Amino acid sequence: RPPAPRFQRAAHAHRASGASIVATLPELCKMAVDEDLITTANPYLSANGRGELRKGLLQLLQLFVLEDKLLRLISFAEGKQDTALLQELQVTRSFSVTEHSKWLVFEVANG
Repeated sequence: RPPAPRFQRAAHAHRASGASIVATLPELCKMAVDEDLITTANPYLSANGRGELRKGLLQLLQLFVLEDKLLRLISFAEGKQDTALLQELQVTRSFSVTEHSKWLVFEVANG
């Protein structure tokens, strides 16, 4: 199975910046759920820094979910699958990703 487009773009961005990839997507998902893991990864971050990193991780994960949704919408539109397209457009998130970050990670994992 070929890698998802988001992983290809992320890897390309890291290579282009000259930075090395330190954490995998599963590790980032775990850090988004458990802020203590951020401390384990970088014990020098302040409480504010950990909070900002978690906030950024949650935004990144939301963008991954949105990208998956957009790819589905494009596929439905190109395939003239109007019913599926309309159903996908009506799907909305009804929970707070800050309060229920595990649910967001579930969305990321199940694309």
